[in-house]
Amino acid sequence: MPLAELARRPKVRRWLGIAAAVVAVYALIGVFAVPPPLRSLLAGKLTQALHRRTTVEAVSFNPFALSVRVRGLTVREPGSDTVFVSLGELDANIKLTSILRLAPVLKELRLADLHVHLVRNADAQGTDLLALPLLDVRIAAADPPPPTC
Repeated sequence: MPLAELARRPKVRRWLGIAAAVVAVYALIGVFAVPPPLRSLLAGKLTQALHRRTTVEAVSFNPFALSVRVRGLTVREPGSDTVFVSLGELDANIKLTSILRLAPVLKELRLADLHVHLVRNADAQGTDLLALPLLDVRIAAADPPPPTC
């Protein structure tokens, strides 16, 4: 059956319309509804985990590529406005297996414009990196390459 004749059928057109609407809603939710709560959730969780005030300037999400871009991440020294760590941009490409594992599995992570403020005073007091709480980060081994003949 030719494609033009198939497209004229009411049932086919209805299903194509429903599929297009689902894709459009998925795109709109991913682009406009996900970034604002993700931005506040990220800032709040990092502040709680690091015990340092954390701010995030902007977050963008591409629902089709499953990529997240965080701009303007700043972590302050405790009880101060001095910047401890600032990150201009963080790009993360997420694998589809994240959905199955219900945890982020990264395919690629890129950091740009990273600045860390470390201080050592004359009395040997300074930034104590060991006092930061450790974050549970697991790096999955890459899938082995397929055998070649």
